Amino acid sequence: MPRPMITEWMSMLGYALHVKKEHSFTAAVSFPILFSILLLFLGFLMWRSRWREITPSVVLLTGVTLAVKHVRHLMLFYVFAAVYLPVCLRLYVADLSSRPGLRAFWQRPRVQPTVFALMLATTLSLGVNFVWRGPLQLSLPAYAERGVTGMYYPHSIFAYLEREKLSGRLLVEFVWGEYVLWRFHPRLTVALDGRFETVYPPEVIDDYFTFYYARPGWQRFLERYRPDLILIKDGGRLPQLLQGQGAWRVLHQEPGAVLLGPSQ
Repeated sequence: MPRPMITEWMSMLGYALHVKKEHSFTAAVSFPILFSILLLFLGFLMWRSRWREITPSVVLLTGVTLAVKHVRHLMLFYVFAAVYLPVCLRLYVADLSSRPGLRAFWQRPRVQPTVFALMLATTLSLGVNFVWRGPLQLSLPAYAERGVTGMYYPHSIFAYLEREKLSGRLLVEFVWGEYVLWRFHPRLTVALDGRFETVYPPEVIDDYFTFYYARPGWQRFLERYRPDLILIKDGGRLPQLLQGQGAWRVLHQEPGAVLLGPSQ
């Protein structure tokens, strides 16, 4: 099923262009560069170690194809690489250790302690950095903290919904739908969220994204499903169109998001 509006189903090139448009050129090229370096390194090891295993090669090629076609499968390729990279690396190290010149260099008194010290320092620095980031903490990134993906949550609007005890049908930004459902159900019901076609019929999805991108007929969702509240990102055409109708007014607003309710 085509999902042009879902970023994780974009191709690698399409996703890079999307990130470049939304954020910066540096953010756009970061993950394709990492992918390319890993791919080249893996290919180099396979070539130098004379690795000719057919099944793993087919698995890796499949992983590369899927990763290029859909960025959500990039992690699948990383899993495949994590399985087979150590095998190629071990063969390559065995080949290097068989060379007399390198073996003599490795036997020098200071070489092995220096290598092990560098490995230990690298491992410790990575470990400290991992712990410093608080891997076991659950936090919602605010607008000011959003990273490369641009994912954030409208904290003050959620607090407003809680404080005012608002209820009803909430037409919500797609990426916030599941969190709203988890936090406010059953007081608030949502459309749309990440369950996507698992829960919502195709006509609801079409109406939602027609509304979201303010395409011709965007009012159809409002007429058919009559939401009580609308929570969307601010700064686009949609908030202006809704307020221009006179039927919706701003209830609460923060940088990057706006909550709208009926004018009456």
